[in-house]
Amino acid sequence: FYIGQGGGLVPHATRDTATNTTPWFNATSPDGRTLYVSNAASNNVTVYRIGQSGSLTLLATTTTGTTPWGVTVSPNGKWVYVSNQGANTVSQFSVNADGTLTSIGAAVATGAGPRELAVTRDNAALFVGNQTGGSVSRYTINQTTGALTSAGAAVAAGTTTQTVMASPVADYLYVLGTGDAKLYGFAIGANAALTPLATPSLALTASVHSADISADGTRIVVGGGTAGAYGQTVSLNTGTGAFTKIGNYALAASAQYPIFSPRSEEHTSELQSRFGISYAVFCLK
Repeated sequence: FYIGQGGGLVPHATRDTATNTTPWFNATSPDGRTLYVSNAASNNVTVYRIGQSGSLTLLATTTTGTTPWGVTVSPNGKWVYVSNQGANTVSQFSVNADGTLTSIGAAVATGAGPRELAVTRDNAALFVGNQTGGSVSRYTINQTTGALTSAGAAVAAGTTTQTVMASPVADYLYVLGTGDAKLYGFAIGANAALTPLATPSLALTASVHSADISADGTRIVVGGGTAGAYGQTVSLNTGTGAFTKIGNYALAASAQYPIFSPRSEEHTSELQSRFGISYAVFCLK
């Protein structure tokens, strides 16, 4: 699809592009030229070139660990990391000039059931939400190679930990616990250290599934986990990291995965419905 003048989705002439089995998450390179898709049942990542019109061309398929889930690209565009939920590991890759991937080395261990990942704005640390373990695994990133080194024990963060979001403008990490419907906040220190905020958590309306942070670091939008659940918005103080709930937005279905527009001043979120191919679009003021 491409986005029309009114914000609606318009199908491309060739709307569908093949992936491998059970595509799950995707991430786009910072320059907008490459798309990476994790394929949970075929244990690999497919890499696509994004054309000027938004069309996709397959470049390569790269092997990961078992049941790859989350995928993220470092802000400098040099490295890609993939969580392997079936192996409790993270695969690590360097990005070649054409956008294809080369393994940096062996996958590194995580907690139980790794899901989504986040790299800090300075490319210095990676955090992984462990769904089954209810924790966040922490790693430092080698600034030359992109290789990961464990920063110590995982940090507890609610139950059924899923989404982790590093602020793009400040040294804070936000973690969504889907089991207890709470948002957790941490200050990020040297060597991927995490310190809970003065008010460490924020209660949300159940049920929740995933979340995204705006490009200006001032908002988080949360997707609902079941039919009839709410989309929710949270305001962030970029100086202190503190969070305040703004409100709920009624959803027609279970819109699980919210995505902010890169143009944060528009505060536009496209939420994909679990039960169809339609999108619900909200303008967050």
